[in-house]
Amino acid sequence: MSRRSLLSHVSGESIVGGEEIVGLSAGQLTSIIGAATQSALEQVALTRAAGGVALMPTQDQFKVKGMPFTPALAVAAAATVTVSTPTAQEKFRPERLVIQGASNWVVTGIKVTTKEQLIATGPMPGELFSFDAWGVYVEFTTLPIGGVASITATNVSANPANLYAGFLGSAVG
Repeated sequence: MSRRSLLSHVSGESIVGGEEIVGLSAGQLTSIIGAATQSALEQVALTRAAGGVALMPTQDQFKVKGMPFTPALAVAAAATVTVSTPTAQEKFRPERLVIQGASNWVVTGIKVTTKEQLIATGPMPGELFSFDAWGVYVEFTTLPIGGVASITATNVSANPANLYAGFLGSAVG
């Protein structure tokens, strides 16, 4: 199956919650999904070239859902803020955190309910979670129905900045 035929099954418009991820247009979401699809296809090709067996992802594996964080506006330079998601209406497995203007931020905490998702303390560059970052899919804990996730970040720019972020992931049946 070609990249084009895989992408024909997904688009920014088909992502549940896509429009609610503050700062992400349908085109940006489609671009993120396209990058993930390209990466998956490259891994399949490399596996097959090495003589291995690689199964193609199914259409269902590309059904992405979005979960926004409540934005934090005009966060002062050097200030730290924590933003949270709305209460989950279904089980949700976050697979990627995306931060708009990621270079303005360092992430110091990511929690799913009360469970910290980082294995060590200390700031992580926001660039790891930018729109353009490659290979940054993470195994986050599944968010249960009624659960809330949060991120804590510090504005490292010289000016006030808005923190817009969202999780991309999949519903868990």
